[in-house]
Amino acid sequence: MNKKIYMIAIGILIAIMFTTTIKVQANEKENVKVVCEMEEEHEKADLYLENIDKGKRERFQTLSDVSVGHYHSHEYRNNNLYIIKRIVGDGGYDENDWIDELWKYDIHKKGTKIYSCQGLDFRVSPNEKYIAIECDDEVRLIDDKGNVLKAYTIDQLEKNNECEFGLGLLEWTEDNKSFWTYSAVGPDTESLFKININSWDVEKFDNSYLPMGMGLEWELNPNNEMIVYSDYPVIFDILDYDAFKNSKEKVNLYIHDLRNKHTKKITTSITKEFLPTWINDDTIEFENPKGAGRITYTFEEKIKKLKKD
Repeated sequence: MNKKIYMIAIGILIAIMFTTTIKVQANEKENVKVVCEMEEEHEKADLYLENIDKGKRERFQTLSDVSVGHYHSHEYRNNNLYIIKRIVGDGGYDENDWIDELWKYDIHKKGTKIYSCQGLDFRVSPNEKYIAIECDDEVRLIDDKGNVLKAYTIDQLEKNNECEFGLGLLEWTEDNKSFWTYSAVGPDTESLFKININSWDVEKFDNSYLPMGMGLEWELNPNNEMIVYSDYPVIFDILDYDAFKNSKEKVNLYIHDLRNKHTKKITTSITKEFLPTWINDDTIEFENPKGAGRITYTFEEKIKKLKKD
């Protein structure tokens, strides 16, 4: 009798433990994300699993050969991490013996190599089904397995490429249907291109007539087809920078509709950068032109009017 009661108790305990384990695993899938901390001095990155609700984390891997100097070395999508590794062979850079690799790390601590080429840049779509790659003077759209679906050269996008434009990556639309890229000569942006992922059609938006400054002084909103930008000048050295700061010249901040080419001025500073960024489709944030801190500016009605004008 006692043995029977003991076995029943053990069975109940195992059932409880099994149920609890399944519940914890389900919660982990919902509340855990991969976090990366870069160590530029040692060219490595520590990967952590972080519980979003509790704020606790545990390190599960350290990556070497990480491309820490890359301006877009990693990004997060749906709690997963995408990161570039720079692999240098025995021949080194002198013998062109190096390659960039794009890796994905998920919440199960699994790492998967997706794509490789020299000089790799990338942007992952919101649903993670597509990735835009820039390398070898091409923009390539690949799937989540690394298969190339479509590629565009600068000559295909800029029909009259007499200025030897370069290509750069921008953003995916939230609906995953389009990706934006751009052409430029040095710091000057020439055109923006919207690539339709279903038809592979490309829309070109001429940007050369806008007095846009350096890259940090403008940003595209891929969903509403608008850019926020300032006319802060391109400055290359400290002497020119000091001269401009002492000039008391005005710097204007604008929003511009790429579709109808209408522009409206938002505000003005005196020789101060704005560093504007989109918070959502109706809101931007920029440096306070008259003091410290940043200003959040919502202009839904102004955008509607801008598109109607």
